[in-house]
Amino acid sequence: MNFLKRNFAIAIIPLLVVAWGIFTYLFFDPFYSKSSDPEFPYLINGLNCAILKFNYIGHIDHPGTPLQIFNGLVIRMTHLVSGNGSIVQDVFARPEHYMNAISNSMFLIQALLIFAIGFIGFKRNIPFWQIAILQAGCFFNDVLIWFFSRVSPDRFFMIAGLIFILIYLKHGYENRSSRKFAVWSGVAMAFGLAIKINYLPLLILPLLLIDGNKNRLIYIGSGIVSFFVFIAPIINKFGDFRRFITGIFKHDGLYGGGEANVLNFQKMMDSASEIFRLNPGLFVLIAALIVLIVIAIRKRQEGMKSFVFLFAGFLFIIALQMLMVSKHFKNYYLAPVFIMYGFMFFSISLFLSKIMVKKSQVILGSFILPLLFLFFTAGRVKDDYILISKLIGQREKIKTFVDTGIAKADFWFVEPTWESGPYPENALVYGLSYCGHRIDYLPQLMEVNPNIITYEGNPDEVKLWRGAPVSLDSVVATGKNVHIYSTPDRHAPVLLQMVKDAAIRNNIQLLVDTVFSDSETKNEIIRVKATESGSGWQPSYTIANERQSRIDGFVKAIKSSPEWLKQVEAKAIEKNISLDSMILLDAIWMADQK
Repeated sequence: MNFLKRNFAIAIIPLLVVAWGIFTYLFFDPFYSKSSDPEFPYLINGLNCAILKFNYIGHIDHPGTPLQIFNGLVIRMTHLVSGNGSIVQDVFARPEHYMNAISNSMFLIQALLIFAIGFIGFKRNIPFWQIAILQAGCFFNDVLIWFFSRVSPDRFFMIAGLIFILIYLKHGYENRSSRKFAVWSGVAMAFGLAIKINYLPLLILPLLLIDGNKNRLIYIGSGIVSFFVFIAPIINKFGDFRRFITGIFKHDGLYGGGEANVLNFQKMMDSASEIFRLNPGLFVLIAALIVLIVIAIRKRQEGMKSFVFLFAGFLFIIALQMLMVSKHFKNYYLAPVFIMYGFMFFSISLFLSKIMVKKSQVILGSFILPLLFLFFTAGRVKDDYILISKLIGQREKIKTFVDTGIAKADFWFVEPTWESGPYPENALVYGLSYCGHRIDYLPQLMEVNPNIITYEGNPDEVKLWRGAPVSLDSVVATGKNVHIYSTPDRHAPVLLQMVKDAAIRNNIQLLVDTVFSDSETKNEIIRVKATESGSGWQPSYTIANERQSRIDGFVKAIKSSPEWLKQVEAKAIEKNISLDSMILLDAIWMADQK
């Protein structure tokens, strides 16, 4: 195959990846509308990394550090090319711009890695049909197909998996360099584990391929050191991560919730049944591996023992992954196994080439599973497309209403929740839930929208952007519209009652109406507005006015005192925010001191 034909051949699947990435970018609605969890916690903590405020990182559950650093790098580069104003202000003002930059960079990197696999594969004299099996890994499962619309650790697994395959082709294929393969496999697998803990079963894979116990020990040592390097920005919070993982292990609910039960056998059996229902191909793969192990045992050719070991290892990895996720099952938790389908099919093709004489038989046998999995994937994607299109239509309907029917001057009373919403501030509030020192970002957030008040789980406590306390009484007394987004899983009645109680305390009459309602989804937007007030409301509103007067007074005092202003300027430089923002934060702090 000449140079041009070779490059064209190995570029086919990368181009398909780029095409699908562009399609998902155009097809789906904004991230804040469809999926704010975990996208916006990773956006906010990516911002923390971008400005080198690693102590601000508040999301360490996965732990997810490599993705946060990656997000920080993309945020930096995006701001360099197309930024408006300060990087912090721009990310809060245009979160979708940065989310799209991160998402699109992922599929471009994925396409480049897939092309590199083809390039190295040809250098290793691997037939193109086997290279294509390795390259097409992301198309063998519908979960991986739809990951293109997400910015999550599970999607980042696809990049981690491709990096490992590249290392295998360069150093591990035909045992070219066992020592280098051991070292770099440790780095690659630590990278995956630092992305998310459910990558753990794949750590067994290099042990099946590395030659010699000494090299296996090198792999383990390299992996341990690399893992702690990858999580270095949160190393001081490793105890919190360990406690989170321990809680998951000891309890049978999601995220360490539920009952204290290490093994809930009934729940695990139900999850196993659901796994096979959603992934019929997985059952076929398990059956095929068992058959191949039997064939390899019966064959007395040289090298068959290694395939018995390899295929048994694949079964163990699958079983361990299923065991891990069966306690707290979501189908995408199986992503580490899904991303290695291509590698497993490639390994099967190597085995078939050892036991079959005719090339046509080898090719035909090698493509049985890949084609079957492509068939399963196409069917699921087709069905999912209909459902997803419907959901997008429902979300677009309420989003359009918000964009056209709610003024910027109106208040939103926001409950921090993982659920997405029809306005970006909802997602930003959730992302800030996983950010340390978030009050330092309050000036930039207030520039984006000064009318976001948040429910803190306590009827007596309301804040601006989860930062500075604010009087709900004074918010109601402004007479502006206060909107509450209601869905079946939100606590909108609690928020509504808080507004009503504030009105009652101050003898304010309220107009309460539902300005948007979707009977199918049960999603509503409730508008609350003060219409008339009696003399009773004045004291609390006066208190709010007095607080603002104190803040204004401290702002003037800081600006008129050169020594005080110099101290505040130093803090502004340290926190990487504008001087005016730092003056306001200091003034708020001073005004709230008793």
